Order: sequence, then structure tokens, then C-alpha cells
Amino acid sequence: MDSAEISNCRLCSSFNLKLRFYARGEKLLKCNDCGFLQVAKKPGKGKLDSIYSESYFTHFKYKDIFTLKKENQRRLKLIKEFIVDEHSKVLDFGCATGDFISYTKKRFDMWGFDLSDFAVNQARRKNPEIDAKLSSGEFEKEPPRYPTNFFDGIVLWDVIEHIWDPLEVCRKLADCLKPGGYIFVSTPNTSAITAKIAGKYWAFMTPPEHLSFFSRNTIRFLFENKLKLKICKWFNKGKWTNFGFLLYKIKRIFPFLIPKLVLNIFKYKFFKNITFYVPTGDIHYVVIKKNC
Repeated sequence: MDSAEISNCRLCSSFNLKLRFYARGEKLLKCNDCGFLQVAKKPGKGKLDSIYSESYFTHFKYKDIFTLKKENQRRLKLIKEFIVDEHSKVLDFGCATGDFISYTKKRFDMWGFDLSDFAVNQARRKNPEIDAKLSSGEFEKEPPRYPTNFFDGIVLWDVIEHIWDPLEVCRKLADCLKPGGYIFVSTPNTSAITAKIAGKYWAFMTPPEHLSFFSRNTIRFLFENKLKLKICKWFNKGKWTNFGFLLYKIKRIFPFLIPKLVLNIFKYKFFKNITFYVPTGDIHYVVIKKNC
């Protein structure tokens, strides 16, 4: 069962909220004080279990090794720019089925966490040698499971938009980070031109899967104003994808536009091998440092 509609902003606690629009049957509110765009009702456990079921982690998004490799190359390059020591401990928070961990574990001491038991079990099968470093659970409800000042780096790739209480989760993660360590974030950018033009039809506007939507100002407000961390790099990118996943995202917004039969055709290996870059510029990449 979903919770009652929020009365104050989940980021700054202001009661000065206004209706922005409805998307996929969900009410989106924008805070007039900090600008944070947020889903009005927290989905219940049943809905979350339905969203993050086995099928979420087994559709072709997670089987497209060519697109995943392109994304992982970009992400690893970014981490190496700031973390030099190859023995550094790096937590992949929201690790899903462990593809980034598999790609990165030869370079860093990788750890992983995800909400889904199924996803983490898949990650363990891919990375049996670090089985004990992979875990699952409801991080928002549980006390920190990692020691204070433990990690050299924490990555949240396409994760923070799924979190109901990003302030509390990021506060816990910052506590687990060593002084001088880094948090790496990628998340949809509501201040991008594509997001502004598309509005509720934006490709990333998929509540209640996505619950929290960040602009440049609200990213800065979260990490610098509320958590007292330092943003040291920031840029916007598009996304590497294939035809199948592009159609999948379109179908999420317009369910009746693309027949399932057409979507299934693009699951074949030939089409999945056709990888291309979509220069939408609507994904933040942010590097945040914990002061020494």
C-alpha cells in the first residue's frame, strides 16, 4: 500500500510545494524553495517488489554487453581520474547484477550493494571471489552496514533517482567515505533542454520507478548545502544505447505506440550489436569530494 501524499519537500523540508504535472498516473510536485522535483506518494513494498522483480534485471538492458561496455569504459575512466591507488576500496551502490563490478574489479577493491536480492545473487554468480563484499537490503531503513571512513570511492550510477530519501541515503554513504574520498553520481538532468521540452513525456520521467529528479541547482543543494561536500567535476552527457533499449524507453512513456512484437524483434543479437550514442545531454555526471 502506498503512503499518504507528502506535505513537505523531501530535500529541504519546505511546505512550499506546487503541482508540476502528472506522469504515468503519478503526481509530481516541485518545491518552490529548493526546486526539487519529486513524486508525491511513496510506493509501498508491494509496488517496489513488482518494479524490481526478476524481469527488471533480465530484460535486454542488462544483456546488451556492447552498450554496457561503452558506459563502463566512460565511468571507469572518470573514477581513475580521481582515484589513483589500485587497492582503493570502491562501493558500487545500486550495483544491480554486478556488470560494473565485473568490469572494474581488476583495477579496484570492489564492493556492491543493491535493493534486490535477485540482482545481488546474479552479481555473486559473476563475481564469486568477492561474494562476501556483495549485499542487499533496504538501505534507507537500516543502520549503516559499513564502517565509518571505510571507502575511497562510492559510485551511484543511475541510482539516486530511484531513492525516496536521497538526503538520508547520501548522508549515510558520506559517513562511510574516507576523508578525501569521492562520490561519483550519474542521474537524469531535469535542467537539460530535452527534459524541459519533453516535460512529462521525457524518457526518464518514469515514476514510480524514478522518484527523485535533480536539476543542476538541486544537485548542488543536496551535496554542498545539505551534506557540506565539495563538487569538483560536473558535466552532462547523452547515453550509449541500442535500438531495442531505445524502443523500450519510448514504450515506457507511450505504452500503445510500439507493439510488443516489434520490441521483441530488437532483442535479437544482430540488433543488440548495433550500439550508438544519443547526444541528448540530459544525464548529469558529478564527482563529489569529502573534505579531509
